[in-house]
Amino acid sequence: YQDAGGVIRRDSSSVKRWQTVRGGGMLAAGVRVGLTGRGYLLGIIDDPVRDQQDAQSPTVRESIKAWYRSVWTTRQTPTAAMVIVQTRWHEEDLAGWLLAEEVQRQYPERWTVLSMPAISEADAPKFPSSCTVVSDWREPGEALCPEHFGKEWLAAKQEEVGSYDWASLYQQRPAPLEGG
Repeated sequence: YQDAGGVIRRDSSSVKRWQTVRGGGMLAAGVRVGLTGRGYLLGIIDDPVRDQQDAQSPTVRESIKAWYRSVWTTRQTPTAAMVIVQTRWHEEDLAGWLLAEEVQRQYPERWTVLSMPAISEADAPKFPSSCTVVSDWREPGEALCPEHFGKEWLAAKQEEVGSYDWASLYQQRPAPLEGG
């Protein structure tokens, strides 16, 4: 923020919480943490699930959904933008649940979906019709960032991590552990 020319109040320089001289600010808090008295114009949820073990836990997934419904969305102002960035560890993770809810809702959120697999695929995942899907500009089989992670490196990584982790961590399409 400061590198872009923004000015932070002198009495407000915590890494997790700061305010601008114009009344704006930033608060960083973990998922399942209270945000009482706080609203947002731009809310970013970054990796709500810590790891695969938490992603596989129905209890953890349900607690994240409950936090999202009762804490996160109740702090959203009417014109707020929301961004969710996450590794798709599980098909019923926050993103998966929100997309499933999108189909059921009378008033859908109308998410914009940006899914960038490590290797572009011809059979891209299907998303609810109410969503705007940012199309992948690459040809099927092209690496996302070939100058850093080329096809050979990605092929070796796929072999190393196995099909389950590859699909979740690199291709953004989680599958059940049972392989169904």
